[in-house]
Amino acid sequence: MQSIGVLQTAEQKVLHDIKALVANLRVALKNDPKDVCDAAMLLSELRKLCYEDLNQIQHEYLILQTISWLTRTHIVAANVTWKWNPRQTGTSSEPDLEAARDGNVTLSAEVTTSERPVGTIRARMLRTLRKLSAMPGIHYYVVKNSVMAKAAERFALDACPDARIAIINDDILAKRHLVVPIKAVQDVNFPYPPEPDFVAEIETETTKPK
Repeated sequence: MQSIGVLQTAEQKVLHDIKALVANLRVALKNDPKDVCDAAMLLSELRKLCYEDLNQIQHEYLILQTISWLTRTHIVAANVTWKWNPRQTGTSSEPDLEAARDGNVTLSAEVTTSERPVGTIRARMLRTLRKLSAMPGIHYYVVKNSVMAKAAERFALDACPDARIAIINDDILAKRHLVVPIKAVQDVNFPYPPEPDFVAEIETETTKPK
């Protein structure tokens, strides 16, 4: 796994990767196809250029969003050290994201940018949750929408019962105050008292009608 260091530096890496991909696409798209054969060849070339990077860059970005969410909600201490596998290159014993404090792993997280739990994505989700269950620290499985969250919750019942399923995306992170499920709060010893507005958000969430 790679050390993240300064979060802003990792964000710049993701931005650089995106700009490089966009530049390559612009070169490939500089000429319009003349006929259907040219068009088909162009599609094949575009797939080669961007298919892998589209998946991997989104994966990198979601990991960084996860760090931001975990830090802003005080689920982890501000002084933890972070390691990641930005391009899904981890071994079977490594998560996508890991937090450690004083040399001890306190959190392991897996993320997926898939939008719908269909076909091979369902099988991969189950394998990933089983893998996560054997890792140290609190377990988080991060998705981008409620459809994926519901599927993950069902699989986690058997594959990783203690997994926390978190929905993280740009809309959620744009909120000034983030709501954390009360279950997560009960299971984590906060490194310091949460801010008053954060407590209010927790109380609001737990008093909503069922």
